[in-house]
Amino acid sequence: MVHKSQVPRSCDRCHASKERCSRPSAASKCERCARLNFTCTLERNTKRPGRPLMSATTRRCRTSTHTPTPSPTLLATVEDISKSKAFDISASAAKLIACIGDNRVMGRYVIGPSFYETHRQYLVSTLCAAPQRLADSYLAAAACQYDDHYQPGGVSKDTNSTKQEYIFASSAVAALRTFTVRNVDDMRDCLVLGGHIVTFALRLQVADSRSICQRTLDLIKPIYEDDVIMQSADPAVTGFLTSLVLTDVAESLLCCQPPALRYRKSLTNAPADRYVGISTGLLGLLYDLAVLSYEMSLDRSNARASHAHQTAMLKLESLVSIWEPEMPQGFMSQYTPMEISHMICQAEVLRTSALLILHHLRHPFRRQDPVAEAMSSQILNLLTTTKSATHSVPRCIDLALAIACLQYAGQPRAADKMAQLSPISGYSDIFLERSTAMLAAFNQAWGPSSEIYWYDLGRIFPLPQ
Repeated sequence: MVHKSQVPRSCDRCHASKERCSRPSAASKCERCARLNFTCTLERNTKRPGRPLMSATTRRCRTSTHTPTPSPTLLATVEDISKSKAFDISASAAKLIACIGDNRVMGRYVIGPSFYETHRQYLVSTLCAAPQRLADSYLAAAACQYDDHYQPGGVSKDTNSTKQEYIFASSAVAALRTFTVRNVDDMRDCLVLGGHIVTFALRLQVADSRSICQRTLDLIKPIYEDDVIMQSADPAVTGFLTSLVLTDVAESLLCCQPPALRYRKSLTNAPADRYVGISTGLLGLLYDLAVLSYEMSLDRSNARASHAHQTAMLKLESLVSIWEPEMPQGFMSQYTPMEISHMICQAEVLRTSALLILHHLRHPFRRQDPVAEAMSSQILNLLTTTKSATHSVPRCIDLALAIACLQYAGQPRAADKMAQLSPISGYSDIFLERSTAMLAAFNQAWGPSSEIYWYDLGRIFPLPQ
């Protein structure tokens, strides 16, 4: 009996575009690729008959050390666009862009494998819609993915490639500066452009991440807050939104500055978001908390005595305390056990970190405070337990981790937990260096007779000049 992996298969290009693939027995190309003068390849992995020969442990070890191949779907799409003369791009650049759609790269940012295909199709469709507008941002995001085990496009990193990725990023930033958002399609392109630049910044230029988020969110704000326009919008247009909003809110909270955009109810009917899972309902509350912290920082002498501030704190504390993530019917069967564990962990540590911020708006740091110590330990213990159980760290928890580690700044525990549990630090040494420097700055600012409240952090962690 012939196994299904041994029957003739569609080429990568026809498979990606869902076209019928017909190939004469002696031909090197299928009829469609020959007619359109495309490269005809068949590089997708085949399924082996029977059970896998390797154990799960062996597969994990091998996956962690080999260099993944670019996504055939995204690679075929980029090559199609380049042949249409929509923009000038080389074959090597096309292969580089395709690496954004590789599972290894997507796994750094989205929650888990259940979200990979949705995210990949989002990248493909957006690039197809505006290749000339977005190409440099895709190239910058792909080129910055180098590490000891992964080389996008199969090219070893050298000085020239390092210069090139900064050139791509500079061009993308220039495009963002002159961008105009007139409709939903512009909003989609703006979010992807800003999202890829932030991806680059978190790897190589962390200090710029907030300003990029703010610029992007300010541009889309008029369209996003127009209920009439958004009611008829395709839910897919907001793919990068939660990531940008959380990054902006996190940076704004730590430096006591106003965030750019308050997240509203998701347009999509999906049970979970690819970045923040079931925690989207917390994004609006974190925005309100950042605004309150900023307002209190403007009047430190009267911050805690102000009736308006006290009322706002009580209201926020009540909303955060009673908040529960929504888990619609079918949620438990739609995602893997690892993804469910990560999403539940995300929700709990973000909620606890919001309560911890509210606590430090009333009470100074490190004053023999058992409540703050208990909440900080709860965050760190939950992250540690989840990592031990799933062999990976949940995504988008760096804000909660930073807040918990402030309680132990100056102690080896804080630096160790930051290095072990930060998902961004797992692929960005610069992000880890910056986080460690912030802990050191906080510890240096604190003294036996000093009182540091949350709204004082803006003086310790000033905005980059």
